[in-house]
Amino acid sequence: MIDVFIIVLCFFFVWVIFNSLFLPTLKEENIAQPHPRVSLLIPLRNEERNIKGLLDSIDKLTYSNVEIILLDDHSTDKTVALIEEKRKTIKQIQLIKGEPLPPGWIGKSYACHQLSKKATGEYYFFIDADVRLHQRAIERCVSTMEQRKCRLITGFPHFPTSSFLSQLLVPMQHFIVFFHLPLMIANQTKVPLFSAAHGAFMFFHSKSYEDIGGHVQVKQQIVEDVQLTRNMKENQFSVLLANVTTTASCYMYETNREVWEGFLKNIFNGIGRSFLLGAFIIVVYFLFFVSPLFLASFGVLTSSYIFLVPLCIVVLIRAYVDLKTKQTFWLSFLMPFSSLFLIILLLHAMIAYVTHKGFTWKGRHYS
Repeated sequence: MIDVFIIVLCFFFVWVIFNSLFLPTLKEENIAQPHPRVSLLIPLRNEERNIKGLLDSIDKLTYSNVEIILLDDHSTDKTVALIEEKRKTIKQIQLIKGEPLPPGWIGKSYACHQLSKKATGEYYFFIDADVRLHQRAIERCVSTMEQRKCRLITGFPHFPTSSFLSQLLVPMQHFIVFFHLPLMIANQTKVPLFSAAHGAFMFFHSKSYEDIGGHVQVKQQIVEDVQLTRNMKENQFSVLLANVTTTASCYMYETNREVWEGFLKNIFNGIGRSFLLGAFIIVVYFLFFVSPLFLASFGVLTSSYIFLVPLCIVVLIRAYVDLKTKQTFWLSFLMPFSSLFLIILLLHAMIAYVTHKGFTWKGRHYS
């Protein structure tokens, strides 16, 4: 029986390696002259912790034709004051005040909708306040879009981690993409089912964005980034999911509480609130990524060292993903614990949905 278990895990390892071949990086080649205008669009709500790093990153951008529009979504901290101070040195920053949230809208989607109405660029680049861009990030996006003739580029950034839960859970986003999503189908077809996206890095061709109705069409979607991607494909626009870890970093969910609340709002919604799929994920992750820890313990106690092999393969799979996505290498040894906490989180989200407890994010409650 252990032999079969090892064979299945080896198949998973080969699959992850093969699948990764279809996740390209962003490459900068010749860009049409004059440079097309890019609108960098950033919604902000109580971001005083992130604003300095964000604006310092923006200040280093080298792209010659960019407008920078920030929207303050009713912040109650020092976000606006810090922006006003920085505008003394970064003159091209536009700061607009968000309108009150209308009924039927999710906060971020409405903020992005307002930003799009102010934008004048040929491309719309939506990022979050916790993102730090490489100085040539826009050149890479424009060049890749022109070369590949796609109309949306998205990707999961590099995730620096600090708190215990962030180290366990945040880098798992990369693993989920490499393990679950058939990237060849996702990037070479327009089948909406095979879609993934990260809302912190969404680079649109503006006309295509407007053609699909923009954020208006996802105004009630918690996982609006994935739905936008599906909308693009449904309208026959090409989408590229790229490995953007050398182009952007995202200081996501720094505290344990932020990690828990952030994943709680996304994890069950991200699988379409499917209890069947949720149960399948729980079984698969416990069987193949948590139980090897128990098998290894049994192997050590009984000197049956073949029972250590599954754990070694699991660590190698995760190490490969971490290597490809520039994550800290030693986190791969925590894979069984990351999987266990992912299971607990998914169970919590499913129970919260059944009991209609909803969740709170950025001071707003959603059901």
